[in-house]
Amino acid sequence: GSAGGNASGHFALSRFTPWGYLDYSFGANGTVITDLPGTYEQAFDAAIQPDGKIVAVGQDNPTGFPPIFNFALARYNLDGSLDSSFGTGGYVITDLNGNDQAKGVIATPDGRVVVTGSGLSSDSNSMYAVFLDYNADGSLGNLYQSNAMGVTGQALAMQNDGKVVAVMTTNSGGGGFVERYDPVTLNSDEETFTVDDDPNPQIQPDAFDVSEDYPFYSYYYYPYSLVANDFSPNGSLTVSLVSGPAHGTLTPNG
Repeated sequence: GSAGGNASGHFALSRFTPWGYLDYSFGANGTVITDLPGTYEQAFDAAIQPDGKIVAVGQDNPTGFPPIFNFALARYNLDGSLDSSFGTGGYVITDLNGNDQAKGVIATPDGRVVVTGSGLSSDSNSMYAVFLDYNADGSLGNLYQSNAMGVTGQALAMQNDGKVVAVMTTNSGGGGFVERYDPVTLNSDEETFTVDDDPNPQIQPDAFDVSEDYPFYSYYYYPYSLVANDFSPNGSLTVSLVSGPAHGTLTPNG
């Protein structure tokens, strides 16, 4: 939640014992208040990692009024202190060039942090639900966006089979969506990909580059699917169109 209210708000977390009492071993008498570098700070959700550390996500306004929010994440040790191995001194601020708010979070078994919310626009009718996949150290691994505009990601859950369920609401009209996603395997330092059902997959000659972490959709290119790999932390993302489904091995340039 938030302590202080409005522009003076800070991240606030409390931990309780199984009997409903404040756990005095956490922070100051069971509560931690974190002042991030900004204003209007508020945590909307939290998740416990397999190692017991706690990740809280929400919003932070870097400066000015009216506030334009950024994603804000903070990770805490078991005693409530900030985990200095995460981001900058225990917190991460991500600007998606919009009014960006992180609303839901899950911690994956391999230590990643997946966050949903809204962003990429300051207009509620043109912003997207976004899904940010952070590495264990707080660096951003991947960013995905919803197909529809005017949508906010509200909550995430991970099934035992690794599939992710997302709950999203429309920003007008009172509607909503529930979607389920297959797990994504991120490949690094590899040149070979195995694909299904075709021993000779056709690779379109017009492979192209898009900006780092720019979202794209394979349904625009049906019956082709997209294969991508990013060989540098801040470089361009190379995308090829491949006929699919396909069985065999695909070796992209590089």
